[in-house]
Amino acid sequence: MIAPAPNSAFLEGTDIYLHAIAQDDTRGVGYIEFAVNSQVKGRVDAAEGGQPFLDATIPWTVAGGVDRREVSATAYSPDGQQLGSVEGVGVTIVPAESAQPVRLLAPVNGSVFAQGTEVQFHAFAVDPDPDRRVDRVEFRLDDNPPLAAPITIQRDDLATYVTSWPSGTPQTHRIIVQAFRADGTLIGQDEATFAVSDNPLASVSAEMTSLEADQAGQTVELPDSAPTLGAADQPQTAPTVPSGPRGVVTAETGANVRSGPDDIQYPIVDRLQFGQEVTITGRGTDNSGGNWWTVEYETSNGALASGWVYAGLITLNEGDGSDVPLATPTSQ
Repeated sequence: MIAPAPNSAFLEGTDIYLHAIAQDDTRGVGYIEFAVNSQVKGRVDAAEGGQPFLDATIPWTVAGGVDRREVSATAYSPDGQQLGSVEGVGVTIVPAESAQPVRLLAPVNGSVFAQGTEVQFHAFAVDPDPDRRVDRVEFRLDDNPPLAAPITIQRDDLATYVTSWPSGTPQTHRIIVQAFRADGTLIGQDEATFAVSDNPLASVSAEMTSLEADQAGQTVELPDSAPTLGAADQPQTAPTVPSGPRGVVTAETGANVRSGPDDIQYPIVDRLQFGQEVTITGRGTDNSGGNWWTVEYETSNGALASGWVYAGLITLNEGDGSDVPLATPTSQ
């Protein structure tokens, strides 16, 4: 999953883009399907018969009230077999009054796009002065002249803007968005960097691509149930090595450890770093069907600790974890 980024915040009523890439050189990718809170919002189909690589983007209007949403993307083969998925990408919908004046919604900072694809530039701007309004928004790519920014939604104090750019030579770019009043006063700006690559999957973390299992010809599927938080974060002179499959955190931003299998219901108790090894001790699902592991790991002071981690942020060294016992959260 390229966009939205985990824990993003968006204005209610605006349009954002759901973006994912998938690759399967053996079976081919038939289509990518996007869902929000387990409800399908759209899909992008590959050419007839499938293709080894598919870069998919769909628009989604943020509606239905101010709350938390879970976004997912699932890739399928041409015959409808699931290849892999990213689930549990949490985004928060906020009222316009709490928004920063100018926010770049897409591309997400650090995104990677396949060479030749259309990159969507999307921003909203709100004038904090209730008696003034946004007159125009400009996107500036690197040191080039501003790109055209057509208005897609406009009201007295807020507007959202979308334009696109055909990606060219593989390289890293900087995009800046600025909002102005009619008298030329700058309201605010936001920026991000993104890369164009001829091999995007090699440049994107496992959390974004979600398709490590494809390369081994297998799909990680977990039965319905719920997983357990261990607690011990106390120093131990000789920690016992836990038994179970080994895994590694493959999300470049790391992974939160929680007291239960849900990123809203249960608090964060610790954080794992990119590349940190863990032992899988249990499995289960959250209220929306997202898959979670219970893990044990060594803390910085040499103690053994345990907790819940979203399954999409960890890659198993071997196997699919189907023989891991079910776990139940002990506290909320």
